[in-house]
Amino acid sequence: LWVNEESSSPGRRRKLTVKTNSFGTFRRFYQPYSTDAGVFVYGGEHPTYNDLAVQGEFSIMGIDVIPSYYYFRSFPSEGEIVGDAFTFRFKGGSFSGINATFNQENDITILPSLSSTIANSTQDTVLMSLDI
Repeated sequence: LWVNEESSSPGRRRKLTVKTNSFGTFRRFYQPYSTDAGVFVYGGEHPTYNDLAVQGEFSIMGIDVIPSYYYFRSFPSEGEIVGDAFTFRFKGGSFSGINATFNQENDITILPSLSSTIANSTQDTVLMSLDI
């Protein structure tokens, strides 16, 4: 059994060894890597053949957050807007209704502002600014 990632790393193939039961069937679970996201195609072949016929596909949805944390060197002024503090890169499908909230801590309110509430394969990046 083989699995190819077709969207962000075309041609990257993982081979998964399977063995059939006495009825000629098998069950195999695909364990994605933590960085896997996108459209994947799969198929089966006998080890002595090299006929990679696609037999199906599935998607794994994911998101990268850049940077993974934000550090202020000094306390921001009241009403200060930190533009494009975070970048969210969505992978593996279409997303809608994207939103962000922060819990209020120590009488400090942070209001996030997103550049978009949707993401898809054409527009996969959403920027977040912070109004403090």
